[in-house]
This record gives sequence, structure tokens and C-alpha cells, in this order.
Amino acid sequence: MERKARSIREEAIQNEILDALKEEGKNADDYDIGAIADEIIDEYEDDYGVNVDGEGFWRVVAENKI
Repeated sequence: MERKARSIREEAIQNEILDALKEEGKNADDYDIGAIADEIIDEYEDDYGVNVDGEGFWRVVAENKI
């Protein structure tokens, strides 16, 4: 899954977290999306991006299951 920098944090959350959960058939309501975003989305000058690879992403998701 290719990750791209996003100019708006909410857009990054939608495209990098919520869409990935949906693609895997997971319900976003089962996860603390804010905590996931705080851990994996970083701000870079004018945009936002994910600071982990696919394996790291799913580790963080698993750690934040409600």
C-alpha cells in the first residue's frame, strides 16, 4: 500500500487510517482513531505523512483496539 503526504491532518486520517481499516474489513468504531493518528501521523513543513511501514501501522492499530 503506497503512502502519500497529505496537506490536511483530517485528510491524512481518512486516507491513511480509515480507508486502510475499511479495505481490511475492519470497523473504525472498534479502534481509537485519534490515538492511532497521534502515533503514526507526523507533520512535515506543509503536509502530513505516515511515519511507519505497513507492519508498524498494523501493530499500532492492534495496540489501539477498544
